[in-house]
Amino acid sequence: TNRDVSSFLSAVKTLNQEHKNETAQIAELLTKLKADAPELADKVSDLQKLDKQLKEHYNQQQTFYVEKVVPCKIGRNQFTEAESAINKKKEECFEKICQILKNLH
Repeated sequence: TNRDVSSFLSAVKTLNQEHKNETAQIAELLTKLKADAPELADKVSDLQKLDKQLKEHYNQQQTFYVEKVVPCKIGRNQFTEAESAINKKKEECFEKICQILKNLH
């Protein structure tokens, strides 16, 4: 329903703002880190890039749900294919993030 979609979009807006604030704080810390530990700064920068990609995949999925799934504008097969493709991209990003984090130790 429209009310559910509106509530969902409101929650997403709040989360996006929080994410933006946290990302800005990390960027500030990254600037300081470059002088002290350039190799570590490169890894954090890579994590930031992957985080951005992962967020884009989540945004793509959100748009897909709001524009296609909720109003029932997509068939079951199309939904399954699209959902699988988005989930695969998210999983690949997440695996890359985990690998970088694992290599930090």
